[in-house]
Amino acid sequence: MPNKHLSNEALGYEGLNFENILQECLACGLFTISEGKISLITPEAEHLLGFSQSETRSLETLPAPLRTLIAEAQAGATISNRIITFRAPSAEEISISVTAAPFGNKKNDTVVVLRNVSSVEKLEQKLQRLDRLASVGTLTASMA
Repeated sequence: MPNKHLSNEALGYEGLNFENILQECLACGLFTISEGKISLITPEAEHLLGFSQSETRSLETLPAPLRTLIAEAQAGATISNRIITFRAPSAEEISISVTAAPFGNKKNDTVVVLRNVSSVEKLEQKLQRLDRLASVGTLTASMA
């Protein structure tokens, strides 16, 4: 049976298609923007951004780096796994990977996928530190 899903190109959009973004969103936060407001938000996105679906939220309530990426996506840019850092409501600084693309028939309707990559960055820093320590150990052993 042929795939009846229309691509973004078929809908007049370039770049990412909505279905591919949703497939990448297994352990991610997701929200949609319609008419300048957040119209749907998942629990993980609520947690990362510090608010809930029951609250009406405009784009101005989002962290500035995220608003910038959303504006780029609404202007037609492809936003795929861009890393931004901001202070979360819990007062800790977090890094998230952002993917955003237009969807629907209205000009500024956008879907945004957020993935917390702070723990990955911390692990990478630990690995780099261990690698440096291993290099020092090798150097010390060769001098002995």
